[in-house]
Amino acid sequence: MHKADYNTRSFAESLREVGLKEGDIVFCHCNVGLFGMPEGGLSHENVFQTILSALQQVVGPQGTVAVPTFTYSFCKGEIYDPVESASTTGIFTEFFRRLPQAQRSLDPIFSVAAAGKMAKELTFGVSRECFGQDSFWDRFYQAGGVICNFNFVAGSTFIHYVEKSLGLPYRYDKFFPGTIRIDGREKKTAAVFFCQDAANPLTRHDPDSFEKLALERGIVRTARAGRGKIVALTAGDFFELVRQKSRTEPYYFTTGGRQPGQIGLVAGNSLQPVALPPDAAMRDIIEKLHPLPRDLVSDGYDRALEALAGQIPLKVLRFPSGTGCWTWIVPEKWRCRKASLMTTAGEEIFSYADCPLHVASYSQPFSGKVTRQELFDHLYADDRDPGAVPFKFLYYRRDWGLCCSAEQKKRLRDSYYLVEIDSEFSYGELMVGECVIKGRKPDSLVLCAHLCHPAQANDDLSGIAVGVEVMRRLLQGPETNYTYRFIIVPETIGSLAYLSHNRQAVSRMRGGIFLEMLGLERPFTIQRSWHGGSPLDRAAEKALSQSGFEGRMYGYGEVVGNDERQFNAPGVRVPMISLSRITPMAETLPRLDYYPEYHTDRDTPSIISDKALEQSVDLVLETIGIMEKNRLPGNMFSGEVFLTRYGIEFDIYQDPSTARLLLKTINELDGGSSLLEISEKLGCDFRTVEKIVSELEKHGLVVSKPLVE
Repeated sequence: MHKADYNTRSFAESLREVGLKEGDIVFCHCNVGLFGMPEGGLSHENVFQTILSALQQVVGPQGTVAVPTFTYSFCKGEIYDPVESASTTGIFTEFFRRLPQAQRSLDPIFSVAAAGKMAKELTFGVSRECFGQDSFWDRFYQAGGVICNFNFVAGSTFIHYVEKSLGLPYRYDKFFPGTIRIDGREKKTAAVFFCQDAANPLTRHDPDSFEKLALERGIVRTARAGRGKIVALTAGDFFELVRQKSRTEPYYFTTGGRQPGQIGLVAGNSLQPVALPPDAAMRDIIEKLHPLPRDLVSDGYDRALEALAGQIPLKVLRFPSGTGCWTWIVPEKWRCRKASLMTTAGEEIFSYADCPLHVASYSQPFSGKVTRQELFDHLYADDRDPGAVPFKFLYYRRDWGLCCSAEQKKRLRDSYYLVEIDSEFSYGELMVGECVIKGRKPDSLVLCAHLCHPAQANDDLSGIAVGVEVMRRLLQGPETNYTYRFIIVPETIGSLAYLSHNRQAVSRMRGGIFLEMLGLERPFTIQRSWHGGSPLDRAAEKALSQSGFEGRMYGYGEVVGNDERQFNAPGVRVPMISLSRITPMAETLPRLDYYPEYHTDRDTPSIISDKALEQSVDLVLETIGIMEKNRLPGNMFSGEVFLTRYGIEFDIYQDPSTARLLLKTINELDGGSSLLEISEKLGCDFRTVEKIVSELEKHGLVVSKPLVE
């Protein structure tokens, strides 16, 4: 550093010149080296102490000084330790955080250290939403803080709090899991970072644009100190400046500035559209969509949904990355350009081009030479089928991963390997497809299936194909009583996005069927809803019993755990059953082994049975038919009905079972039980009871009330 003639007193005078006063809460970005070294050959620590003493002298015992001690720990996959994790924002901030009186926040990305009267109030128990409500920045703003920068422009990290508060469109929330270590004990947690789109350089913050505007508006005060300068402005003025400018130019503070058409928008699709003929057969749908890389938010998923829009009328609902879905956050778009595992001699062992399952979905990019042990820590195999490549996903983990067969993994015996994963995370839009068939009433029944999972056919393109075919048949008429919704989602997060942003539609949902893994010629497994005894639960049970298909009912959570959980969850409570043709989870634990090809590259269209798909459609329609025809019949007669008078005849001696069922049914028609309840009580087919009641209705002997509101 250059030497300069300044001391605590002269430095304090410069601080007062920029407006700092006693009692202020001051946040400082610092590049102290540019001030120059004071005369007398003082050490770095002497310099730091001079600056700190001047700050404390000006703000006094009632004031507080805070500095950034950012570590970006969770962004880098590192453990955050408030005592041991070094600040990455300069040597002065590292000196400051080690002061005995300094309090450091537990923000694992943007930690701040503070000393003074309000230090604990500003840093203790801050939100893990780095720039959200109750973060350091929120507390600093609410307390009327002052930003004072040493040899920096007037801008500050504080701008990201303002951008978050204003909901500016070029940044979005991103989820970062990680571990915090306190006093030697580790705890898994997560942070939410309101970040830029790393794949779009136009969304980067431009500090010069803020500096220029702040100077023009006269809200910045400047003073010289040593060979450097100090600038200061209040957090309130800072916030108001960004708010006012962003009203008319929301991208003003980015490097894209005047090019809003290129900022914060979803990039084009890198894949060719999928050609499907209108009214494509269920097998055609599965075979055409199977090769697409249908990750949660991806080009492959979008192309698949686009193709389905040509089969049934679909409304596409879009949820940008960072959108809050109750406690969840919509992830970024993910794309893998290429990936491979090679020997150190450059011989390729396997690649993403061979099979997309060789890379874990949502893997972080990685390139380098690794030891065999390090590779194995990131290499997934499945010994259920030694020759199969497993499907592995890392949706909410920041890690890289490769997959191969167990046989292939056993052959990897070199000491070192070369890993290359060229993947990209970017701002995107999660898409949900919704097909609505309006009935006579707004009360709705819901079908749902997930479209994600690259290179998987039965899981769950079979459910998608069955749902499409059911809706096509309902569209052919006649008009239904219920309104029907078919919701196509990426697994879990898609349902949460839909449910959390469509509360009015959810309030009219009377039940649902999650269509899952229906392409195998296996017995049907129907998992009850959380309610267990809802009309739809009972209709499905009755449909199965009278269909002649093999299968059985199971309790909630015994067969599978998928999007039906989101519909049945607290705060939603839509009774959604799950319909599948798999080995129930309760019988396969501790591992999930629904069918031999599950979550491997063996799950191809070749294992799908057309017969199984058609039977699945039939069972869904049978269940829907019971819900549609179920009603509350009331008698318009007294005493036993003289059936012969109305042409309803039977021979009790020739066909006693039919005669007894007819008489028992008529005896139940007092307006107290629905057709479904009567069929359950009598242990007979719903169709038989409905036929009897329909005949009596023709003669005015029975009047029925609809059960649909």
